[in-house]
Amino acid sequence: MIYFDITDIIAYAQVHKHVSGIQRVQIRVLQEIHRLYGSRNVRCGYRDEITDRYHAACINDLFPETDAGLQTILTRHEQIRHAWPLSPILVKQRLVPHQRHKIRRSLLKTRLYAAAFLRMLAEPGKMKDRAHVVHRLHPHDTLVFLGASQLSCELLALVMRHRQQGGRVIQMMHDLIPHVAPDFFPPDHRASYERFLQDALSYATDFICVSRSTEHDLRTLPHRAGTQIVTIALAHEFAGFQRGQRGITTHNPVVLRATQNTPYVLCVGTIEIRKNGAQLLEAWRRMLQAPQAPNQPRIPHLVFAGKPGWQTDTFFRTLNAHPELTPHVSLLTDCADQDLAYLYEHCLYTIYPSLYEGWGLPVGESAWFNRLCVASNRSAIPEVCGDLMVYFQPDDVNDLIAKALLPLQNPGFLASKEAAIQQTPLRTWQDVAKDICQFVNLVA
Repeated sequence: MIYFDITDIIAYAQVHKHVSGIQRVQIRVLQEIHRLYGSRNVRCGYRDEITDRYHAACINDLFPETDAGLQTILTRHEQIRHAWPLSPILVKQRLVPHQRHKIRRSLLKTRLYAAAFLRMLAEPGKMKDRAHVVHRLHPHDTLVFLGASQLSCELLALVMRHRQQGGRVIQMMHDLIPHVAPDFFPPDHRASYERFLQDALSYATDFICVSRSTEHDLRTLPHRAGTQIVTIALAHEFAGFQRGQRGITTHNPVVLRATQNTPYVLCVGTIEIRKNGAQLLEAWRRMLQAPQAPNQPRIPHLVFAGKPGWQTDTFFRTLNAHPELTPHVSLLTDCADQDLAYLYEHCLYTIYPSLYEGWGLPVGESAWFNRLCVASNRSAIPEVCGDLMVYFQPDDVNDLIAKALLPLQNPGFLASKEAAIQQTPLRTWQDVAKDICQFVNLVA
């Protein structure tokens, strides 16, 4: 049996509405594994914080055929945990529109629980069979960790016993940035990551790196003899939307206000020091202040799509110190996938000034919508799309400005780049899932 651990996804879903980064990768891969293999020899495993035991469930019970969001996954987990076909989370969601009508809420709640009870009577034992406690792992079982969170003491003990008994434990490495570039992170995050990294080096029999850059960083560390390290590149696909899809809409008023009837350049990613947003603001400020030739296009609006992270002082200090930027910059901090797809489709091009990445999802997602990305040339970022994109030195504001102006001042250049992107085969999440399954010896 192969167990894909989702403990960290469940924990993340309890405090966040939308996926980002690593969680997005995990969910996409697991959805594709379900589409490819169903429940054959594969389970989702997770540590239940209530029972303090390790549970396993069929992958299709948590990741349906349709694209599952965090709330869907959390709802299905609650249903399995309580052996009850009605999640408390779902009940709360259904009652929200009736907050001011006490009697209506009571009647609806009664109907929901009555329907769930009748479903249990019609399908006796079905809910109880959907998850079981894993008391021990067999040596031929494989544990796969697609996330990057430190394991609890109890889960770590289970994993170490499995390794010592000859079992296989595979850890995906998205990046080693807190280790190789610790100044980008607060002390508590650095300490937490170092514990995760040291644990992973002790329990993993195999590592899957998402880029050659990440593999290079990992190989600089001491690891056990015989440990296998491979690189499996991530996808360009923006799941839920067809390649080059057009006519995408959004009903998010904040997104519409920022972008309607306004040419804009899009920067997707968390607002934090590593993403280098302050340097991009400085570049935009200089571009706006520079004299404009009569035949040159105006500098477009700049849209940041990402929630604030840590060490944002420089970004907001730059923004506040230059009020002339305010009419030309929008910050969208609560974008669902539909909003992001809309932003990708309608932008002039995207820009990605990050100083260090393990991969660079927004670069590939730009290509998925046939958009040029003007990107940093650091770490793994050029691996995502190669020479399809335009690159700059992220610590050189003049180089950033020159490359940002290139598609604006040369419409023919932008059109040729978009045509090249459109003609290039791109990698899907199904491709990633197939490669991972082949590595873990999961076959159809």
